Amino acid sequence: MRKYLTIVTILIFCNGFVFGQENTFDKTNQIKLSPLRMIDLVNPGYEISYEKNFREKLSSQISVAYMNDPFELTQFTHYTGLRSSFEEKFFFNSESDRRDYYSTELVYLKVHYSDEGTFIKDTVLRTPEYWDTFKVAKQTFSLNLKYGIQFNMGRFIIDGSVGLGIKYKDVKRSELIDENAYQVGPRHPNAYYEASRAGNYIRLNVPINIKIGYSF
Repeated sequence: MRKYLTIVTILIFCNGFVFGQENTFDKTNQIKLSPLRMIDLVNPGYEISYEKNFREKLSSQISVAYMNDPFELTQFTHYTGLRSSFEEKFFFNSESDRRDYYSTELVYLKVHYSDEGTFIKDTVLRTPEYWDTFKVAKQTFSLNLKYGIQFNMGRFIIDGSVGLGIKYKDVKRSELIDENAYQVGPRHPNAYYEASRAGNYIRLNVPINIKIGYSF
């Protein structure tokens, strides 16, 4: 199934290049896909977005994603879930082939997967370390402030953005050998360790994405 979705996504990208050059920023609708989402090293998936321009300097965008690891880039197994977001864009510095914008984005993510790690029962007594696998149920809520640029290539749109935000995480683990054991952390920063760390906490978020789409 995921190979089929990957092939369809690539074909849609390629199909966009056949459209002739024309001014499309006066079009009020955009359908976009996110190729970077498929190769995200922590939260990969298939994402599609719809953007509606209400005025010259204002638009709203809704995105939904089926979370899946199509190229098996993460260390997780049985990774699945959903992601949804709402983004309000405020445009400035509009030109015939480019529009810059600031935006505010709200994101909700819910995923389930299996992970593994090294654990120790008692850090004081230095009991032996052991390997364990466990299941993760994770929800996150994010608020991001972003800067982006939309490029016009006929009816073809390239939309790139980067931002800074905060993320609230609710992470639960299950099926551990010992629920009270301590996981042995990595010596260096590790995104997978942080992604599966149990608890409720807030973290900084740096969203980066490129969307490719069609305007009409």
